Amino acid sequence: MTRPSVEISSSEAVPANVTPLQQRYQNMSVRVDQLKAALFERRDAVVRLKEQLGRQRDLVEKAKERLRSVEGDKGKLEQTYYDLYFSSLVEAQLFSEKIDQIRMALAGKSGPEVTLVQTLIDQLEAETHIDIPTLRPYPRLRVDLGLAEGCSEFCRRHRRAMTQRMITAFTGTRVNAILDLSEYRDMAAYVEAVRAKSKGNVIREVRHAASRGLICRGFDPADHVADIEAIFQSKPERQAGPLRPPYNKGAEAFLTYVHDNHPNRMPPCLRHHNTWHGIFEGTPHGDRLLGFIMIERHGQFGHYRHIVGHGDLLDQGIMFHLHFAVVEWIYASQPGLTLLSYAQWTDLPDVIDIRPGLTRWKKKTLFKPIRLIETLHGTPEDIRADIVENAKGRVFPEYVLETAQSAACIYSAALMGIRDVVHFARREIQEVTLVDNDAEMMAELRKAYSANWDYHVGDAFAFIRSARASRKRFDVVTLDPWVYLEQANVNIIKSIVGIARQYVLISLTDIHFFRPNYLKPVAEDVFRYFHAREESIVAVDVVLSTQGFGGLYWCVLKLADGTHV
Repeated sequence: MTRPSVEISSSEAVPANVTPLQQRYQNMSVRVDQLKAALFERRDAVVRLKEQLGRQRDLVEKAKERLRSVEGDKGKLEQTYYDLYFSSLVEAQLFSEKIDQIRMALAGKSGPEVTLVQTLIDQLEAETHIDIPTLRPYPRLRVDLGLAEGCSEFCRRHRRAMTQRMITAFTGTRVNAILDLSEYRDMAAYVEAVRAKSKGNVIREVRHAASRGLICRGFDPADHVADIEAIFQSKPERQAGPLRPPYNKGAEAFLTYVHDNHPNRMPPCLRHHNTWHGIFEGTPHGDRLLGFIMIERHGQFGHYRHIVGHGDLLDQGIMFHLHFAVVEWIYASQPGLTLLSYAQWTDLPDVIDIRPGLTRWKKKTLFKPIRLIETLHGTPEDIRADIVENAKGRVFPEYVLETAQSAACIYSAALMGIRDVVHFARREIQEVTLVDNDAEMMAELRKAYSANWDYHVGDAFAFIRSARASRKRFDVVTLDPWVYLEQANVNIIKSIVGIARQYVLISLTDIHFFRPNYLKPVAEDVFRYFHAREESIVAVDVVLSTQGFGGLYWCVLKLADGTHV
C-alpha cells in the first residue's frame, strides 16, 4: 500500500502572539488530522483487501482439505467397487460348485439327454463367467520405440535414458497425454478436428499470431541465449508453480543441461533424435525467440521434452501457433511418428488438477489420456539389463531368496517386474510362476525372463484358490497388488499362506493399508495384525521399498516351517 503524502498548508497567517511551541503543536494537529483523513480514505480499501484475502485463505484451506481427503475417498470408491466384485465372485464360486455337483451326478451316464444337459451346462457356465474388473478407464496403445537391427549404441542409450526417466510411461500403468496423429488423414484433417473441438477459438489464435508476422522454424538454442533468458525471466511462476530446474538456473545452466542430456548422433538417426522448434518475431537486430519446443523422438513416439513460452505473450496464441507448426513438420517430414506425448494426463478422477490451464490446452489440441505399452526388442539379456538398471533404488529383502528353490510372483506384470521378479532372475531360481491377468504385459515379460518359467495369465484370486486346492506350494510367494486390492489380499492371507513354505511378501502402502487399519509400519504392529489372522506366521519384517503412497513397504511374513528372518 502506497503511503499517502501529506503536505502541511501554510497559507493561513500565524497570529503574532502564538509561541513557536504552540505553532509546532498546531502544525502537528493539522498533520494528524490529514493522516486520519487519508487513513479513513484507505479504510474501505483495506477492508475489501482483508475480505479478499479471507476468501483466498478459505479457498486454499478447502483445496488442502480436498487434497488430504482425496486419497481416502478414492480408496473408498475403489474398495466399494471391489467389494461388489468379490461378492459376485463368491456367488460365482457357489454356482460353480453346484455345476460341479451336476457334472459328478452325470459322470458315467450317456444318452442324448445327458449330452444335451452337459451342453447346456457348458453354455451356462460360459455365460456366467466373471472376469476381474478393471479400474483402468483409459484406452491402451502399443508403442514401438523404434530400436531396429541397424540402430547404433546412441539409439539404445537414447531410449534407455528416456525409459529410466519415465519408468511407468510404457508399461500400461501411467496415464499419458497423447496426441494420436494416426487418427487424422493429414494436417488439414487435424486442423478441422481442432476447429470443431474448440469452436474455432484455437484456429483464430493461431491466425492472430501468424498475422503479426511470427514465424516458426527449427533452431539451435545455443544461438539464442539472451532470448531464452528473457523467456525464463518473463514468468518465474508458471502453472505448476515456481520454475523448476533446469529452467530456474538461467539460460547458461539450461544450455549445459541440454548439452549433457539431449545430444544427437551426427548425422542424427532418422528414428532417434532431438529437434528444437521455435517461434520468432522479426526485429531490426534479427529474429527474437518467443517460445520453444524440443521433441525427443523414439521411433513411433515423440515427446515434448521442453516447452516454454514468453510469459507476456502466452495469451496471444504463440504456443498454439508453434504446436501447429510442429505437427505440420511431423506430417511432412517424420514418417512413422504417430504418437505425440506431452507429459502425464493430470485431469484424473478424484485427483486435484494443479495445472487446469495446461489440461485445457491439451484438450483443445486433442491430446487424450492414453496408457502405453512398449513393444520390446532385443535379447532377453538386453531387456533384463534395462530392468535391472530401473530397479536400482527400489529396496527388496533379498535374504528371503537365499534358500528358495521355487517362487510365485502374483501381480507380476506391472513395471516389468522391477520390484520383485527381476530378483528371482538374478538368483537364477528355476521354478518360478508369474501370475497376472494383463495378457499384453505378460507377453512382454516372456521376452525378458526364462522360457522355462510358468507364465499364468488369469485372476490372482482364482490362482490362489486353485493352487491351494491342488496343494501346490512355493518356497516364497510375493504379491505386489494395485493399491485398491491391498486390503482384499490381506483379507485372504490365510489362503495365501496356504500356498507358501517359507515366506510371503506382500507390498502395502501407508495410505491404503496402514492408516485405515490404525497400524504403524513397524514389525511389532504388523506381526500382531497378521498373526491374529494366521497363527503359522511366526515373525514379520517391514522394509520400506519406496516413498510412494506415503510409503510403500514390503511386509515379510515368515512362516513356521521357514528359515529365520
